[in-house]
Amino acid sequence: MSAQSQSFKDDYTCTVSGNHYEYDVLYTPGNMTLWRANIYRDGVLKSSPSGELVDHEMDDEGLKQYLMEYVEAIIEREESELSD
Repeated sequence: MSAQSQSFKDDYTCTVSGNHYEYDVLYTPGNMTLWRANIYRDGVLKSSPSGELVDHEMDDEGLKQYLMEYVEAIIEREESELSD
């Protein structure tokens, strides 16, 4: 990712299991966004999803909020797959 990349960290508790995760996201702002996240549980890396968003019209705060919600949805999905 370029020098203009931004990042943030957050934590998330699954709604059903109550398991706690931490994650960090590195992304490039703008209408062509590349992103990568690292998801941890108890300090252990569990997954590293990534992707791109093309031709979106989100501002910086909207993009950050979208990525937070997307990563948290990935955590929920991965958690439910483990319990099946």
